[in-house]
Amino acid sequence: MSGLGDNIVVNGFMFCERHGGEYCPYCTCDHRYGNNGVHDLHNALQELVDDAIRFDLEERTPQNAYERGAVRVQPRSEDFKCQTHNVKDCGTCFDWVGIVRKEIEDVIAQDKWRQKKKKYFDRTDTD
Repeated sequence: MSGLGDNIVVNGFMFCERHGGEYCPYCTCDHRYGNNGVHDLHNALQELVDDAIRFDLEERTPQNAYERGAVRVQPRSEDFKCQTHNVKDCGTCFDWVGIVRKEIEDVIAQDKWRQKKKKYFDRTDTD
């Protein structure tokens, strides 16, 4: 069914057809760079990316369409819908910009926590 170059598109993001991965080590494909460009994530999330010390948009967590509930609209269809709302290219379930935004916000929150923790230990360290 799936070979080299067999991909699916769900709400504008491309994934490996066989495994549903945006990055797939089995099929040796990584669609993150292209997907970032399709939704212009660099510009859409620029302020957040600038605030995130340890975040690289090209190395972000890859998404998996099937894990997010993507199923074919019809058995041999190239269109996908979500299982939750039964909506083709569901903007709620497949809100890729929002999902990446949340990942960046989580990294920023972790960085702030680390900085706060470091300040605390620097203050209390009496060696």
